[in-house]
Amino acid sequence: MEAPDISEDVRSRLALALDVDDLVEAGRLGRRMSPWFSVAKVGLELFSAAGPEAVGAFVDQGYEVFLDLKLHDIPTTVGKAARVLGSLGVSYVTVHASGGVDMLSAAVHGLNEGAAAAGLPAPMVLGVTVLTSEPDAPRALLELSEAEAEVVSVETLLQSFRLEDLIGAGHKLSRLRKG
Repeated sequence: MEAPDISEDVRSRLALALDVDDLVEAGRLGRRMSPWFSVAKVGLELFSAAGPEAVGAFVDQGYEVFLDLKLHDIPTTVGKAARVLGSLGVSYVTVHASGGVDMLSAAVHGLNEGAAAAGLPAPMVLGVTVLTSEPDAPRALLELSEAEAEVVSVETLLQSFRLEDLIGAGHKLSRLRKG
């Protein structure tokens, strides 16, 4: 396979979604797709099947790991789980924003503590407000009418929530107009 002409900036903005339950299959996919991606998304399915080894496998392949577990529980439990996750070398971890300030704080503290204990940089915490599988997710986020939602722009979403970028399935984001 010929190496693509893709800038590191572009590679760093693309996450390879490893939505499988087999670490061997995911590892093969990661090796094959590494010229195009520098971030590997390990979700609940793969993490449930392979555990922390899933993170290590992709860190070892040179990926930044986006651990998409959407943590949501009482603050103490999230904090303790986050401490373990922070020690694995992940770059990003998702948490449900609906868990509240105390839970989000516990997640950040736990991730920072775990990373520091392992001598690693602290991961970025990404708050999930509405699941993209919900049919009215963009409408719900912006409190838009159905008609208004049809013409919502990417810039509107970014500005409304002071986001640097959007994360989502490409086929769903294509419904949003540019400009």
